[in-house]
Amino acid sequence: MNKALKQIIGMKAALWVNAFLYYVRRLWLVGKRIPESLYGNYELKKILSVVAVVFRQIGDFFGKPVYLLLAVGLPAVLMTQGEEPVPLSGWACAVNIFFFLSGWIGSFGDSQVFAVTRDKVTCIKYMRMSAQLYTHSTLLFHYVPFFIYYLPSLMGMSLLLGGTLLQGLILWLMLLGIRLAGEALQLLIFDHTGKVLCRSMIFSWIVIGVGLGGGYGLTAAGISLAPVLLHPLAVPVYLALGAAGLYYLSVYRRYEQKLPRSLDLQYLMSSLMKNSSGAGFKEVEIQEKDLNQQEAAKAQARHLKGYAYLNALFFARHRRQLLKPVCYRLAVTAVLFAGAVALAMGIGIQNFPEGAAVALPLRQEGWSRPRAFAGGMLSGAVEPLFGVLVVLAAAGVAPLMPWLLSFAAGAMLYVVVEELVPQAHSRAGTCGFVVGFLIMMVLDVALG
Repeated sequence: MNKALKQIIGMKAALWVNAFLYYVRRLWLVGKRIPESLYGNYELKKILSVVAVVFRQIGDFFGKPVYLLLAVGLPAVLMTQGEEPVPLSGWACAVNIFFFLSGWIGSFGDSQVFAVTRDKVTCIKYMRMSAQLYTHSTLLFHYVPFFIYYLPSLMGMSLLLGGTLLQGLILWLMLLGIRLAGEALQLLIFDHTGKVLCRSMIFSWIVIGVGLGGGYGLTAAGISLAPVLLHPLAVPVYLALGAAGLYYLSVYRRYEQKLPRSLDLQYLMSSLMKNSSGAGFKEVEIQEKDLNQQEAAKAQARHLKGYAYLNALFFARHRRQLLKPVCYRLAVTAVLFAGAVALAMGIGIQNFPEGAAVALPLRQEGWSRPRAFAGGMLSGAVEPLFGVLVVLAAAGVAPLMPWLLSFAAGAMLYVVVEELVPQAHSRAGTCGFVVGFLIMMVLDVALG
């Protein structure tokens, strides 16, 4: 197995390096300086392969706490500290979310045994590597770092959200047991039915719906499975599930007979891709006008030779199929860009009076126009910085928010009464005040 594992890791690393070089060579300015002969530099690619494996493991290690923070911890904190907090602790919410996302969806929404990758096709179909040896090696390469990296992250999340190290360890055992049992169950079903569950669109959507509904829906409703999942009696269940799954994956003897069938063309595409390809055949099939364009392109490309000639014919024949999706995406991008521009203009229009309220008094005090303009602009530059700080500190200062908002409102009223009202004692000032007040009331009613 050690030899097979080294071959698989080397092949994965070589594919990563080749993909990296491919995209780097297509970067503007930089790509032109990288020679194509770099693909054949074995010594350099060997070094880059080691670097790729190391960086991949580093990314996987730090990816676990980031995932737990964004998908599990942050929603749990928001649910317990919102305007209508759920009657659960942050740790109970996090356990429930983690079980449904990583336990349920992770176990049945995907499978390492049936994952179709380039290295799997190469090893089993072309290198004639033993399917059993390949499967055991890839499971070892994937799940050993997977479980090791999750252990400190789960324990850290447990301590941060009010749990204990023992509860973090139990949650890790739950993940280990359910993942191994899920792999074994999908292999068992494939052995008896010939169907890969995680490639069925109906089954996948059911798994995702139950996972999201149970993880976020039940938690938002104040229901958590944490007391059951973290009960000491659940530990033997997790160990039994993991042991049973590991045993079945190890002793299964029909990898050579069954697994290559999962690499057939019908398994390389999901049901969604097959349905979309069949439904969209009319969009991509060669039409008569495409052939007419090809004949016209032949006359224009007569002076070309070799690859350039074939390239010109290809784009002439498939011009419609290539341009149509690009046009669709450009249209969607244009709509989104127009919406973003409208939003930016709305925010900018709102900020004009704020900047003017700073710049105009500075101008009256004798500042030059550029200095007054810069002062007004810099007065708004602190808003994004302190906006982020306020969001980060909002949970900790929630009890003080009424007092802080009252202080801000008092400061505004003081400025209005002390500075603005005395200067507005004129007919124009009074009319401006009335018109501004009416506009704000209309906007308040119209926009809710």
